[in-house]
Amino acid sequence: MRRTANLIVALCLLYAAAIVGWQALRLLFGDRWWWLIVANTFSLYLFLPLAALIPLALGSRRRTAIAAAAAPALIFALLYGGLFLPRWPTRRAAETPTLRVMTLNVLYTNDDGAAVERLIEAEAPDLICFQELTPRIAADLEARLGDSHPYRILFPAEGTTGIGIFSRYPLRDGKLLPDPGEEVGWWRQGALAATVDWQGQPITLLDIHAAPPSSDVFTPGWPRFFEAVTHLRERELAAWMEWAAQQEGPLIAAGDFNLGDQNAGYRLVAAHLRDAHRQASWGWGHTWQAYSSRYAGLPLFKRILRLDYVWYSDHWQPVEVHVAPWDGQSDHLGVVALFSLATR
Repeated sequence: MRRTANLIVALCLLYAAAIVGWQALRLLFGDRWWWLIVANTFSLYLFLPLAALIPLALGSRRRTAIAAAAAPALIFALLYGGLFLPRWPTRRAAETPTLRVMTLNVLYTNDDGAAVERLIEAEAPDLICFQELTPRIAADLEARLGDSHPYRILFPAEGTTGIGIFSRYPLRDGKLLPDPGEEVGWWRQGALAATVDWQGQPITLLDIHAAPPSSDVFTPGWPRFFEAVTHLRERELAAWMEWAAQQEGPLIAAGDFNLGDQNAGYRLVAAHLRDAHRQASWGWGHTWQAYSSRYAGLPLFKRILRLDYVWYSDHWQPVEVHVAPWDGQSDHLGVVALFSLATR
């Protein structure tokens, strides 16, 4: 029994040291190295051993084991506990206007505009930010959504860089923001900015598709490329948030940010805007991937990460936020957020 208890103490101490060490590295170095990027992106799953270690520590009755297990449990609570706190209904007058915003990465191989149309009809958003919008799906959606969302600013493209906004309300001043990816001749059309005329109030809307990571881990030199893409994404987000900070009035940024909420890029955005899911929803809110599959012969489970976000300025009050159902085509799930203007 003593040997077993000593083993439990050792396991708890090693695990606590690993989690505390990871957290220190994350705070000090962000996403500097590929292995730290992976750990930060999948940080939720670093806490899975707690499910076994906490009962073992309590059962051992060793104070050292209990204290060691408590340290990573506390870190978990600080990072993720807020996702499971009760959400009290937002108080607002019944006549207060609301704006429903949706983001959806439609997947560049998707040719089924009818599936997207069914999802849009079910969710009834006022504004839709699309990513991976190809000329084929863009033309199809223009025909299908033309009556319900007559205003649009579209920059479709072959591959994954197409982007576009559909709206029930008038749109103007649509433009692509400069993308640091242009400096290396790789990434284009990462952020589309537009002004929405809503209830007599101009709203700045950002449709964002940040640089995606490389998934081909068998490519020679993959770690270096993975780091380069991650750091490019950080430069993108820093540039776009600097632009957003210069805008006056209400602002919403929605899209596929291609990062987790413990990555350094998340903190770059959170320094300027609020995460609607963190503020008004409950649970993990994972949006990728939409279905289970296999990669290199290994299972890839569905809904393992939250990559799609809706962010907002302090002018707004989020009323309700949820992950949309799967449209049957995309590898992402959409996010829908309902806002009203904050009362001052």
